[in-house]
This record gives sequence, C-alpha cells and structure tokens, in this order.
Amino acid sequence: MAEGRSLPVGTDLYHGTSSKGFRIPRGPAFFSDTRSVATYFTTWHEGKHKRILRFEVQYEIPNLALIESKRDFDDLAEEAGMEARGTEELVDLIRVSGFDGWIIPNNYPDGADIMILEPDRWLKFVDEESL
Repeated sequence: MAEGRSLPVGTDLYHGTSSKGFRIPRGPAFFSDTRSVATYFTTWHEGKHKRILRFEVQYEIPNLALIESKRDFDDLAEEAGMEARGTEELVDLIRVSGFDGWIIPNNYPDGADIMILEPDRWLKFVDEESL
C-alpha cells in the first residue's frame, strides 16, 4: 500500500483556473507547491478568467498518498480490487483507500501534483493573481 505523507500547517499551495466565481475549489481539486505548475493548468480549460489562487494549509493534511510511480497506483488498485485508469477512477481509488488526497512529487519538472479530496477542510484562501 502507498505510504501516507502529511502537508504541514503553513505550506503554500497554488491552483490554476480559467473560471471565476470561487475562492476555494470544490473537491476533489488539484494543486501544486509551485506557482509555475498552477500557471500551466490555467491552459487546460477554456475560459477567459485565467488566474492563480494561492492557499495556505490551515490545518495539517495528515494522510496524502505518496505516489512515486505508476506502480504505486497499480498496487493501491490491486489492494482495493478496483481498476483505475482515468483521473476520476484514480480519485475514487484514493477515497476508497482512506487517503485525504495524493501527492506526486516532481510530477512536473518544477513541482508536485497534489490532489485534495476536501480542500475547504484544510486550506485557507490567501490571494489570487489574474493572468
């Protein structure tokens, strides 16, 4: 089984979006520990309101699945008796496995891929930057 990793209070996280009208995205939602990765994600969706939202971990996120390879997802799926091929199935796998989300260190050249099931439970909005 994948080991758990926590994110401590005070950690900055970034979320890139092209939508307006929300401060904390509904979960599950994707974040990174770098602004540049979040900026990359503003290009994934159509929309005129490209912006970077910055958050601070307000309460320690105690149990993120540490995913260091595709094999880690495969092992979790095998233990849960599930197939997990697409993003939605992977999110369901993390939920069924009892994690609060995942962290994939260095999934991008300059930052981690972090998925949090319930961001409003752990994060505090800090600011936003329009692009």
